[in-house]
Amino acid sequence: MKTSLTALLLLALLGGCATGQWTHAHNDAARFERDRAECNYEAEKASSGGRTMADRVGDRVYIVRSCLQLRGYYMVQK
Repeated sequence: MKTSLTALLLLALLGGCATGQWTHAHNDAARFERDRAECNYEAEKASSGGRTMADRVGDRVYIVRSCLQLRGYYMVQK
């Protein structure tokens, strides 16, 4: 039950992120993939505390979004 709830929460959070597309004035898709991978790595390190899975997932989403924004990316709504 807990796993199902966590999976649904993760899908809901990531689904909310999927309503737009990240873009950057100067970077191409390959650079975005490298930046996103680095941001995901940093988020994984930062959110590996002993809290609940839902808290860690929420933290990761926030950290990745913030990391990409600091690198000059912005979300364009579809």
